[in-house]
Amino acid sequence: MPSGTGGQFIGWLAAAQETAHASAALRTLHLLWWTLCALGGLLTIRWMISLRRGDPLTRCPVRRHRLPTWFVPLQLFVWMLGSFLILSVIKAIVPPQKKVLLEAALHGSTILWYLHLTVLFLAVAHFGFVRGLVGFGLDFRRLKKDLLNAAGILWALLPLIVLALEGTSQVGRFLFGPDFAMDRHTSLSALQEYPQLWLRLLIVVNAVLVVPVFEEVLFRGLLQSVLTATLEKPWVSILAVSVLFAGMHPYPTHMAALLILSIGLGYAYEKSGSLWQPIFIHILFNSINVAAALLEG
Repeated sequence: MPSGTGGQFIGWLAAAQETAHASAALRTLHLLWWTLCALGGLLTIRWMISLRRGDPLTRCPVRRHRLPTWFVPLQLFVWMLGSFLILSVIKAIVPPQKKVLLEAALHGSTILWYLHLTVLFLAVAHFGFVRGLVGFGLDFRRLKKDLLNAAGILWALLPLIVLALEGTSQVGRFLFGPDFAMDRHTSLSALQEYPQLWLRLLIVVNAVLVVPVFEEVLFRGLLQSVLTATLEKPWVSILAVSVLFAGMHPYPTHMAALLILSIGLGYAYEKSGSLWQPIFIHILFNSINVAAALLEG
């Protein structure tokens, strides 16, 4: 639960090539997907060319705060400990043979726990950052602009994520043989396994809304802000948080793709100073994968 529930639904992207030939509709979607990735690759190339003009983060917005360095790791520990205890209690109370009830309890408890923590973390940001939540990067006047920018950034990231997945798959087959398979996220599997509409809605709400907001407030908003202020090196803090973010998901074959996604999330936050951008990127990314999983199922 500390690392699994917040995972990205990257597994579908790796499996899409094997399932996209099942019907004409899936073949069409497959073609559309690769077309979007190709166009996204052009955006990526354009961005890389622009880097030749200098580091784009040299004049990134400053997020001043009054939080001590040790405070954010403490919040990280509280999240992990609380998630572990909740998971242990649920597995001890709910019989394993009642799979639907167990799945509902896991996702329902995650939603409640993450919502409580999000409110707590936002309160910390309100009192700990200069200019409160606006200084934290949550300016509601920027919603429309940040949504459009987030869509563009995600579009440029998709080809890199797909290449990372394909590279991982090829290396895995080379090292472990043709039977090597990419990890499938447990929530993605549950979304396809259980037909109950109410349970699917619970999973979708958790994956598309609750988890992205919570993780961006914690990892980018709090942890990355503190590291950037302490180290005064935005790229170092982005990389450090990204390694932690990717490492806390128990899916080794997703590591490279998660690392690329997380670097993009951190870059968007540092470059714009707005937390809405990584939140929207995260929501859009999870939405794409949830929609794809439902279509595949």
